[in-house]
Amino acid sequence: MFDKREFYGNIGLKGESKQDFEALNAGKHTYLQDFGTYLKQCVKTLDPNDEVRQNKEFSQEECYQIIAPVVEREPFLLLPKSRQMMMSWICMAYCSYLMLKINNAACFVSCKKEGDAGFDNPYSMLSRIQHIFENLPQEIRVGIKPNKKPPKITLQNGSFVQALTKDDSSFRQYAATLFIFDEFAFQKNADLIYTAIIPACKRLIGLSTPNGKFNLFYRLVFDTNERAS
Repeated sequence: MFDKREFYGNIGLKGESKQDFEALNAGKHTYLQDFGTYLKQCVKTLDPNDEVRQNKEFSQEECYQIIAPVVEREPFLLLPKSRQMMMSWICMAYCSYLMLKINNAACFVSCKKEGDAGFDNPYSMLSRIQHIFENLPQEIRVGIKPNKKPPKITLQNGSFVQALTKDDSSFRQYAATLFIFDEFAFQKNADLIYTAIIPACKRLIGLSTPNGKFNLFYRLVFDTNERAS
């Protein structure tokens, strides 16, 4: 049952029903024509340490000119990274982009630490996605419904993103639209989760700082036979 009162922030919503919402936000707005445009014109990051201006745009042209098209084009993407490259922000932005553009998108985020995936702090993954949704341009701003247990954000078009918690296997019941492994090389259960999701997952992004050679992320990046299997 669609209940508009369960959501907040729906400034851009004109209709009174789910059907009205889907017709209004069917991915036809120019902001959603491609991920690079969305990243450049719509996404605000958060810097809690800046007392003057915490909300910030992506200032690096490389983000939306080079990286964004790759993220949108590749269904299976592995991103070795270093700190302060904004890659986690880019991946969370891409998740929000798919949730807006595709009705009933099912997205999942898995992190090194359980708290880093949900809402534990401003830099946790779902906290970042919530921040992005709350600061969208009015033309595409939509109603969102955050949930703490399990950590999850749902949109009025039926799309959701859920953070995986310890021993969580709920992702098995969905053909995931997007699955993001953050700090992939450090996740102890990465092999088990990867084996479970890969047959039905439409898009996968794995990103990580280095953690030696004895982990799934390293094998997937450097071993083509591992990716093929």
